[in-house]
Amino acid sequence: MAYEIYAFPRMDANHSVTLQHPLQAMYPQDYDGYDYNYTFESPELGVFPQVHISAKILVGITYCLMMSICGIGNLLLCYVIYRFRRMRTTTNLLIGNLALSDFLVAVICAPFNFYFYLFQNWPFGSAMCLAVGYLKITSLYVSTNSLLAIAIDR
Repeated sequence: MAYEIYAFPRMDANHSVTLQHPLQAMYPQDYDGYDYNYTFESPELGVFPQVHISAKILVGITYCLMMSICGIGNLLLCYVIYRFRRMRTTTNLLIGNLALSDFLVAVICAPFNFYFYLFQNWPFGSAMCLAVGYLKITSLYVSTNSLLAIAIDR
């Protein structure tokens, strides 16, 4: 067992333990006073609660807008820094690094997160789950460190 639950069972006047729990009635031979296997799952709802269709539509519109605006805007910024030589200052290169990181999140991570929020299912396999999670965390660190470097440069 990864963890233990500390609780005090009920005692009567003779200091003998009397277990009064619903699981004792169902499993009298196996009951030790603790419910180790309690989950918040509901057979009707599954692990996740049902999401109303209007919430799904709102999340879909928001994600589509975010992915398109963020993807196109950051890609254009990277193109401008690449195309025009006078835009390649230290600060602009750090801003380009930040834009590239945000572009990768908008184009790679956001569609997978959108699918997961919409259908509450991950059919892409554990390798893709690890890759998307790794890219999100890496982008977070790249963004933070780029902003730090911009602040130090100024």
